[in-house]
Amino acid sequence: MMPSTTIQLPRNPSEWLLPDPGRATDLAEQAISEPVQAAPSSILAQLGKIAKASLARQIVDAFAQIIPSDLIDVLRGAWADYRTLVEVGTQSAQQAPGRRIVTLSDQQVAYEQEPSFAVVVNESPVLTLVGRVALVLSLSNTQAIVHAGRLVRVHAGHIAVTGTVELEGQVIAEKTLPWSPDFVVDFEPGVDLTASAVRWSA
Repeated sequence: MMPSTTIQLPRNPSEWLLPDPGRATDLAEQAISEPVQAAPSSILAQLGKIAKASLARQIVDAFAQIIPSDLIDVLRGAWADYRTLVEVGTQSAQQAPGRRIVTLSDQQVAYEQEPSFAVVVNESPVLTLVGRVALVLSLSNTQAIVHAGRLVRVHAGHIAVTGTVELEGQVIAEKTLPWSPDFVVDFEPGVDLTASAVRWSA
């Protein structure tokens, strides 16, 4: 990734969203207190602070594993499925080599997961907690460069990123990176836009 601005996107969203696991754990413990107290299991209702903190810490660790480890992978996956890019990629792979510039509409690239966490007592699940992870990238004035069937570069006039982690409907981590100008992503050796097309040498 080669941004042309001093404001850089978080390469690792997990480390960006959860830079202080202790803070997220404290908020997760608050989020699980009510459902734990309301659980039909008397054992859960009697859980002490240390046990709740341990449960919250395990959930935060699980969230860290769910959040993508590379934001570029999120972008790569979204653009690889972009119909216009796939069409241009197929054409560029079948015709004489040359770079093609594709103007993309303003868009939001979103990654979202809603994991559930089973609380197990004596090898039996007694409570299920519901979480949510969301990453949203908003891009405008975006141009893609396609060469020989591959996406090799994307230039966005503006880009912003918002990340949220929730447990039982309560936010335990949230961050926003404001609009930054002239963002460029270089892909090496490029994202394959058409698996069956003939390749031209660069």
